[in-house]
Amino acid sequence: MGFFSFITNDSKRSVIIGQRVNIYLIDNRGNVYTEKQYGGYGKFGGKDIFILFAEMNNLTLPFYKTENSENEDDEGDETEDNEGEDEKNEDDENEDSEDTESSKIEKTKKNKDSKIKQLRSYAINKWYHSNNSSQLKIGDSIEWFPNDEYIYPNIVENCKSKWVNKMPKDCPEQGAWP
Repeated sequence: MGFFSFITNDSKRSVIIGQRVNIYLIDNRGNVYTEKQYGGYGKFGGKDIFILFAEMNNLTLPFYKTENSENEDDEGDETEDNEGEDEKNEDDENEDSEDTESSKIEKTKKNKDSKIKQLRSYAINKWYHSNNSSQLKIGDSIEWFPNDEYIYPNIVENCKSKWVNKMPKDCPEQGAWP
């Protein structure tokens, strides 16, 4: 989704993309994520600021059922009638089972990654919203403002800063200037 640049809540300075300096992402529960060189994609110490925002506000996506989510346990039930099959068939079944298990794990991982991306996009849309979006025309500038219904993580230079419910401002220089 591109670069995200911010101004720190405490010092009001730009978080410069690529600069080697400790920046901290803090939440309302006292968790601190240390970033040593911000890359511009909203991640601080491995924690995505928008996912943290979603977690802090209990934002969730609707539950989506997968095709195989119902009656998965009913498939493949074995009966005692299969006892006479040779070892080769058992080996083939084990390999098929491993392949199936491996593909299920891969499918689950892809599904989880997809849901995380969807949640991130949803959180970004909730984070950035306009006070005049219903009257926008093509080419209009958008004025972003915090929504009092939400709580926001803080981006700070001092790791001992106390969390306040204040949305970090975007850096107009896109994190390129001190």
